[in-house]
Amino acid sequence: MNIALLDSCTPSSSPPPSPSLVARRLRLVLVLVPPPPTPPLSTVIPPLYFSPTSPRRQIIASRAVRSALVESERVGAEKRAALNVKYQTWSNGVASESQYIVKPKDGSA
Repeated sequence: MNIALLDSCTPSSSPPPSPSLVARRLRLVLVLVPPPPTPPLSTVIPPLYFSPTSPRRQIIASRAVRSALVESERVGAEKRAALNVKYQTWSNGVASESQYIVKPKDGSA
């Protein structure tokens, strides 16, 4: 397409330009055309680790891993998952101390 545009610039009575002249003109046209603007990185890669849904993804993934385990390991993993659940309350931008929902029987957690 660029070659046709370059050829249309030459008078019709003159012989067609040599291939090297067309190549030089084509290179000049390609250099003068700016590349398309690239979008900022924040629009290309969504910030998944700042997403409000990432804790849900982690819960779903951990549940899938636990269900894929062998029966004996799965039971232990489900107990640990139930024991390690904590909660905090926030008031005026300050968090309270985190507390276990189910108190662990041994002092390991």
